[in-house]
Amino acid sequence: MGERIGFIGIGTMGTPMSKRLLAAGYPLVVYDVRPAAVVPLVELGAEAASSPADLAERCGKVITMLPNSSVVEEVVLGESGLVHGLKRGSVLIDMSSSAPDSTKRLAATLAGLGIEMIDAPVSGGVYGAEAGTLAIMVGGKEDVYRECLPILQTIGSSVFHIGGHGAGDTLKCINNMMFAVNMLGVCEGLVLGVKAGLDPAKIVEVVSRSSGRSFALDTKAVRQILARNYQPGFTTDLLYKDLEIATTLGRQSGVPMLAANLALQILSVARGRGMGALDNSAVVKLLEEAAGVTVMPQEA
Repeated sequence: MGERIGFIGIGTMGTPMSKRLLAAGYPLVVYDVRPAAVVPLVELGAEAASSPADLAERCGKVITMLPNSSVVEEVVLGESGLVHGLKRGSVLIDMSSSAPDSTKRLAATLAGLGIEMIDAPVSGGVYGAEAGTLAIMVGGKEDVYRECLPILQTIGSSVFHIGGHGAGDTLKCINNMMFAVNMLGVCEGLVLGVKAGLDPAKIVEVVSRSSGRSFALDTKAVRQILARNYQPGFTTDLLYKDLEIATTLGRQSGVPMLAANLALQILSVARGRGMGALDNSAVVKLLEEAAGVTVMPQEA
């Protein structure tokens, strides 16, 4: 049996990630602001905590999987935050997609209290979380990364140490920026093809074997767009947040972010049209409306 681990953020990604830790034999203490969210994990053997501080008092390593940096900071530093329970030598593993500057500040604050931190955001979506095939990008000290590696390898199949604090979050926002641009290309290509009289299923089949292939095509075209299924694997709101991080980093670094800023504006329109809680592939509906077509496979 492994060491007891705390997990905060039992949502779309946090639930399957927590289940993998339980299945691997790690005793798990879980917390979420929605008490009902932890019930399925408690039924599988996890312990429920009443607050982040309560959870921290029981665990030497704590994983956070939360929506954004401000929520992470509140969970760690707030009135009932982790700092009120973590002991010296404890490790915070933040697997959220956080802003690099926020991560660096938080790591410095925790270091002053004798608490270690790594940023370890993930890529691969719900399907990867369920299968344990997530890619994990780690920022922080090499020795702390090594210490946490067995835990991370339970959750993901590809774990990379990128550099110091914030490096994992930096690469994650770059990754998601590239995904967003590719995903919008998939949407535009499918809408254009349907407008030109092509079967979108055939477009996917051919492009999947051609130079236009991408992870966005592989994961979004059939399961989401052609199926008209916009239940979230990764919401429009969260992708918008990651693009904001990437474009802010671009401005700070003096790097033009032409495609990223265009993607950000399209996602902004989608959010304004009520698609924020839907899967990010729902932006295809904006293009369908403009073109006067619907992306659906043709009758055989």
